[in-house]
Amino acid sequence: MKVTCIHNNKITENCTDAVDGTLAKFECAPYYEDLGLRHTPVHLCYDGSWNQRRPQCVPDVMGKIRPKELFMVAVGKYYESYNDPRDLKTAQFSLVATAVTRNIDSSTI
Repeated sequence: MKVTCIHNNKITENCTDAVDGTLAKFECAPYYEDLGLRHTPVHLCYDGSWNQRRPQCVPDVMGKIRPKELFMVAVGKYYESYNDPRDLKTAQFSLVATAVTRNIDSSTI
């Protein structure tokens, strides 16, 4: 997670001992997210405390373009183990050009 703190229009290196009026902008690493950051990416220090909880960046399992190197399609594969030698005669493997997942809004289901 990347945290950038700003006080008096200047970037500060210390977010731990923030003073009133300090802003903290949180960013999760690629492929990680905190849903609260979508609505409130900047937090405010007021009276020695932050106005929001500290974000918890967790792996994002949907909604991002994934590197194609992470995927391979296997047709005719019967055995669970990826490198099972019993699949060599029947399975066809192909690299993936691009993999995209989409978020599904559960309220529309």
